[in-house]
Amino acid sequence: MKLGIVGDLSGGAPERLTRVLDTALIACDYVVQVGDLDPCYEGVRSRLLTSGHKLKVVPGNHDTQFDTLGVPRNWRFTTPDRLATFIGVDNSTMRLNDDAKALFAKRGNSRYGFVFAHMAPWPIVLPDGSENRHTMVESLDPNPDADWLVDRLKARADAMCVGHYHGASLQFAPWGPLIVEGRGGAAPDLAYTLVTITKSGWVVHSVPA
Repeated sequence: MKLGIVGDLSGGAPERLTRVLDTALIACDYVVQVGDLDPCYEGVRSRLLTSGHKLKVVPGNHDTQFDTLGVPRNWRFTTPDRLATFIGVDNSTMRLNDDAKALFAKRGNSRYGFVFAHMAPWPIVLPDGSENRHTMVESLDPNPDADWLVDRLKARADAMCVGHYHGASLQFAPWGPLIVEGRGGAAPDLAYTLVTITKSGWVVHSVPA
């Protein structure tokens, strides 16, 4: 199974995000856009209508019109083969509501669990080794919701996938892998992260768009 993670547009030209989305949708079985899709609501809406369960989205901190898409802010989806469960969480305000927390009541009976949100609940380590706190703890530290999410990720997830930072990174956090993907139009280079998932494991690649 191929999973595409598409990152931030953040107020850029809509055709940049649709280019990455279309590239990912052609190549992948499932695609998750991890927030800050503004102002590409029409482009995302049309692809949601034509892709069925293939495309999922979560809101970012710039997505003031997210609700016009007519999709839930928090969601849970298990693939028909039960290879993976995907949990989408709205943490666009750096906080979590009851609907988001309820998604973690149980792990489920799939082989892998992946959590998607706009912001990481933990500082990001950049490719040069520096630490970036452009996360849930950027302006709210300590953040009890970030701490709560870290604890649930330890018990419920094999990896977390986020955007918010306009680049890409892969690191190990307290719960395990953190995949950062923010190149859906906001970054100079257009790309997405491809996660290839099999019964024996999963692997991450960067794919240009």
